[in-house]
Amino acid sequence: MIIEPISTNYYQYCFFYIFGFFLFYLMDKYLFSKDNKEEEIYIIQESDKEKIEKNKIKFKNDIEKLPKIDKFYIVIGLGGVGSKVVMDLIRAGVQKIKVIDYDLVTLSSLNRHAFAKRSDVGKFKSDLIKEYCSKARPDIIIESIEQPLLSDSLEKFLLKEKPDVIVDCIDDLKSKADLYKFCYLKNLKLFSSMGAGGKCDPTTIRFGKFDEIKGEILAKRLRYIVRKKMKEMEDNKNSDFLPNFDCVYSIEKNERGLAELDEDKKKNVENLKNNFNERARSLPVFACMPSSFGHCLSCLSIMKN
Repeated sequence: MIIEPISTNYYQYCFFYIFGFFLFYLMDKYLFSKDNKEEEIYIIQESDKEKIEKNKIKFKNDIEKLPKIDKFYIVIGLGGVGSKVVMDLIRAGVQKIKVIDYDLVTLSSLNRHAFAKRSDVGKFKSDLIKEYCSKARPDIIIESIEQPLLSDSLEKFLLKEKPDVIVDCIDDLKSKADLYKFCYLKNLKLFSSMGAGGKCDPTTIRFGKFDEIKGEILAKRLRYIVRKKMKEMEDNKNSDFLPNFDCVYSIEKNERGLAELDEDKKKNVENLKNNFNERARSLPVFACMPSSFGHCLSCLSIMKN
């Protein structure tokens, strides 16, 4: 067997490979490295673990770096939509918020409420949200009111200290209409949510003025009630006048019926109807839709304020 001598091309390949390796090593060390003696001293004196712990402490204590919006908001109605609005507002850094809701956390609301847990059933929604917000953003002022917002208490709750923004997430049409009229008369900035119950398609969510909404059942019923209330004003010559508040609504055609009554409610329908703001039957709610309404409403109120 004859062994052929190794080709000179092989030696040339090895030479250029080794030469290239050392060339890139020297370039990386002297041309691309940061010439920062202070940083090198810092690395020698302090381990990576110590640096991480130091940054954590600084982040927790440095409250000034959290976002802040120097506005006073009032959020009325703290169900699936309203609770999401409040969550967004505190995360965005709104400095003062008043929350108003007379309702209690129920088992049926756990699928959509932003803050409630099973152990919170039976608590006032307003108190629950105040407790959560105080822990999440201790630099923000939160006031909670667990009383019904009636027509004769609007001034007491809304004008004690004039708010920059009012966000309406009320379900009851009469209370909603009273709020619309009051905000119009007092020249208050209002952002309002239409119905999220029975809806399931987020692509149908829209923004619009109250007097321009089309294809939404709740808005249609609410406009009828608001028109009647606006006609009561002495200086209102236009019988079709409607306040043009910004609203979030859905154009999805709702073909879903009211939720079926359980046996206990069937026996107690009349008592439920006589209680303030209590509904014997309501539309089934797809958890994602109130959340989507709340996110859109909070964004709209911040963007337009």
